Order: sequence, then structure tokens, then C-alpha cells
Amino acid sequence: MFSKNKMAKVVLVSLFSLGALSGCGASSGSENSSTAGETSETFSYYQAVGESTNEYSNYSDNPSIRYLTKYMKWGKNKDVNINFDFSAPATGASSDVINTMIASGDYTDIMDTTGCSTSVADLYADGVALDLTDMVKEYMPNYLAWLDKHEEYKKVCFTKVNGEEKILKICDMNDSADPWGGFNYRRDWLVKYGANPTTKAAFTGGWKDGVWTDDVVFPSGEKDPIYVSDWEWMFGIFKTALTDQGISDGYAFQIPYNGSWGTGDVIDSFGAGPSFYLDQDKKTMKFGATSEASREYLKLVNKWYKAGYIDTKFAEHSTDMFYSVDTTKVSNGKVGMWYGLLHQCDNGMDLSSGKENSSVNGYTNGICVFSARQPINNSFGATSMQNITPFFFYELGLINVNIIITSKAQGKNIPALLTLLDYLYSDEGAFLSTIGLSKEQYEISQDPVYKKLGLTEGAWYYCDEQGIPWVEGTSTGKKMWREQQLLLDDEGLRGRMFGNRFMGRRLGNGNKFVHKSATYLHSLSEVSMFDSNFAMFYAAEQSLAGDDAFSFGKINTSINDFMSKNCPKFVNGVMDINNDATWNSYCQALNKYKPDTGVSILQNCYDNM
Repeated sequence: MFSKNKMAKVVLVSLFSLGALSGCGASSGSENSSTAGETSETFSYYQAVGESTNEYSNYSDNPSIRYLTKYMKWGKNKDVNINFDFSAPATGASSDVINTMIASGDYTDIMDTTGCSTSVADLYADGVALDLTDMVKEYMPNYLAWLDKHEEYKKVCFTKVNGEEKILKICDMNDSADPWGGFNYRRDWLVKYGANPTTKAAFTGGWKDGVWTDDVVFPSGEKDPIYVSDWEWMFGIFKTALTDQGISDGYAFQIPYNGSWGTGDVIDSFGAGPSFYLDQDKKTMKFGATSEASREYLKLVNKWYKAGYIDTKFAEHSTDMFYSVDTTKVSNGKVGMWYGLLHQCDNGMDLSSGKENSSVNGYTNGICVFSARQPINNSFGATSMQNITPFFFYELGLINVNIIITSKAQGKNIPALLTLLDYLYSDEGAFLSTIGLSKEQYEISQDPVYKKLGLTEGAWYYCDEQGIPWVEGTSTGKKMWREQQLLLDDEGLRGRMFGNRFMGRRLGNGNKFVHKSATYLHSLSEVSMFDSNFAMFYAAEQSLAGDDAFSFGKINTSINDFMSKNCPKFVNGVMDINNDATWNSYCQALNKYKPDTGVSILQNCYDNM
């Protein structure tokens, strides 16, 4: 709930914030005026992020939203027209705007709660958020069916109030957390400079007719790197490659400036998180920075640093995001393994234009990039730290944003609204949330935006496993769906053609035709190998509000600042990670920031989600 100080702060910014709130336009109602026996209902809807106005100025003219509001009826009897009056804040003003709206009582019927400093439970206690439990159970069977298939996310979507689970918010959902990045490595260097660990025979392989093949085998006996020891074996080969090609400013393995991934990658292979994390049981919040597992990770990275595998200037990249560190060297082919983007896989980084590798032309001629799964620690540290399935690393969650329906909507036809929302969690409706109109829906709506762009066949179509349009009664094999090439070529346009700023279910890649190489698809399967607790942890952290949010934020910031200054010293040897006195002194200094209090705050929040 709001403290007096917080309320005062919100009032001070109210003039700025409300000025930053812009309308996205209400439905005009000209195309869906009610006929006899039908009614109309309009809900004001606050979006935390507005849409580009490239194709339409009002979000009510988004093709998916327009179809829902002008060509479909809602309610149990399908006799209610639902319209929306959208508004969104100016860029960078979302937190100020939503908190001012709530504090002043001048909020909308529906609200995306992103940036809200008050928890949903407190919004309910304050009379802002409505209890939707009974209505969702009656009017949203598709929504609840998704949650039944993903039991662990009920914790995120339900809210405990005095020990009773209630539905106070409706969550946006993804069928799968399809990754966009991971640990990438130069497969071509393994072929050129590596040898079979058992037979010692040189590897063979390369590009032929645009397809990559090789006979690489790792020490694990697998064709992909499975263990931390497989990674270490690669680093030795990468170092040889750098020396042979005369790349004096390159390195085998890239790490972030602070010595570890704050998202938990690699450290979790030893059984802990980098700082605060959700443990393997998916129930217990812990602090890992002072654990022996964290120390063992630092010992290993220090070993790699001494071996010349790690950039000696890694700590200088303090402004780089973890997925785009030292991008100039990466793009010039001077790094053996790094955390990067999936589009770098295959030959996506070959910028040579056929020119020979050199300090002038770069070192990407003939490059082939694969992605690796999170590694399993098979040989470092105590046995209790070994053979642990990776469990805490960066991963997109299946739940994104959420909305509340507020007290302002009381007296309106909320059941009809919920039937509209529920449609977007059905197999049919999810296409409107994921990609946009089908050919049949376009023919019904004659959407002006689609017509102008030439999308008269719709945004997507069914196809077979080769991407050929599906013909009922003739096509065989797996029936898939494929996006129109126009949308694949322009990610921004793609997002504006479906309800990307609206609630719903997003279809995963399971039945989607992905027109990518075998190498790319293999890399995608590797980085998708394990499930992570990161998204659940993040959901709990983002649920903190009021004094808890302030206290945890202060603790977390102090700890992160301290670790960012000191962990690099363990990596480069300025501080001796193998010295017990030095390690104990480091842990004692960390404990002064009260990580146990941070754990208690997170655990209490998580238990009451």
C-alpha cells in the first residue's frame, strides 16, 4: 500500500505524468452499431507501452483488435459488442503515469500493471482491483485450461489473500519460451584445429552447397558440448586457432565485465545462483554469492584466465549488455565462444564477401557458428556440485505482462469482456494474439491496413513440413502454419499486424514452419534443452511492492555494486580465490548488506503469490 511519503511523491509528479498520458483512440462504433437485441459496452484500457503509428494512429485500428470489436460478438449469447478506449504513456513515463493514476483515483477500467509500485494484492485491498475469481471460472475456460497444463504458473497468475487463492489479474501467456540467444561458438575452428579426443584423427567437414557438415566429437563422446569439461577442451582449440591466424587481440571465451552472468548462467552448473536465486526445488529462495559453489565457479574462471582463454580487458566492458559484449571483436571473428544471438548461427556472421581472413578483412570467411546448451559440471569441485542439471539461467518466461480490471468497470458487462479475452486463449483466437488475421478473417473484415500492405491472403497460412501451402485432402504429414514473407522481413511491421499490445496467448514454435537452416534449428534445440527457474524468480522480484520493494532494491543494489568491484579481481588474480582468508573476508563484507533479509523478503513474496 502507499506510504505517506510515496503518496506525496506521486502527487508531485502528477502534472507531468498525466500530461504524458496519450489517447490511442476509442472504437468509433460506426461499423458495429448494435442491432435489435444487441448491446454495446466500451472499456477504457491503459497500455503500459504504446504502439508505433506507422500504419494506424489509434490502437483500436490494430487489425486484430478491429476484427474483435467490429466483426465478433461476445457474451454467452454472442450479442454484445465490446469496444475499447485505449491510452498509453509517453516513452519513459509509464511508472509515473500508472502510479499517479492509482493514487489520484483517476484510473481506467482495464490496466496493464507494468511499472506499478503497488502489488496486485494491495490494489485489491485498496479497492482498485476487482476479484475476478468466480467470473473467470465461469467465462474463461480456455484461460484456465492453459493454466491446468502449466501448473507451476498458477503461482504467478493466482494471488493469495488471507490464505485464499484469488484471481485478481489476467496474464499474457506464451505456449513456449522460444529463446533468442545463448552461448555461441566457432564450430569451424573446431574442425580446422581440433582432433578426435579418442583416435586423435583430425576432424573433417565444412561448407558444401551452402550446407555445413562435420565429424566433430567432444570428450564427452557427443557431437555437441555437454559438460563444462567439453567447453574447456574447446577453449584450448580456440587458443590454437587465434595463434595460428595471428589474432593477437582475440580470446577463446567471453565473460561479462563483473566476472559472471547475473542471470545465473554457468554458475548454476555448480548448484547455486550468482546472487539471489530460486533453488532447484522451485520453492526455496536462496543467496548464492557466498556459497562454495560460487567460489568453485570463480576458481575455474580464474584457471581459464591464467590459461589465456579469457580477455585480459574483460572488466572494461561495464556498459555492455550480457548478450552484446565486445561486439566489434565478436563480429570480426576474433572470439571463440560468447553469449550472443541465434541469428549469428550458421553462416550469419560471414561478413567477408569472399575476402581472405586478415587483420584488415576480419576473420569470418568460412565461419560456422553453433549454439551450445547450458553445460553440466562433471568434474570440478566437490561431488555435491557435479552432475547437476542446469536450473537457473536466462530464459524467457511463459508469462509476460498482466492486467487488472478495476472498480471503475463495476456496472459494465465484465462477463462479456471476459468471453472476448478468453477467445484469445483458444487455439483459434491465439492466432490473432500471435500473428494476425487469416485469409478468411481478412475477407470478412477487408481490413484497410492489410489491403494497403498487400496482405490480402492474410498474415499466415497452413502449410506442410516443406512450407508448401496445405491442401485439405491432398497434403500429407504434419500440418503447420507459416507467416507471410513480408512480415518475416520486418519484425516491427509484424508486431503491428497482430494484438501485440493486448492480452492473449502466444503460440509457440511447435507447429510453426521456421524457414531456417538445419544448423540454425539444431542450435535452437540445444539452447532450448533445459528449463530454468529464472522466469519464476523474476516474477517474484517484480511482484515486490511498497516497503519490501524499497528494502530489497537497496540490498540488491549494494550487493551487485560490491560484487561488480570485487569478483573481477578473483578472476584476474588480483585477489586470490584459493586463499581461505581472502574468501572469508569477501563473504563477511557481503553479509554486511544483509542478504538474509533479502532472501526473507523474496521468500515471503513468492509464498504469497
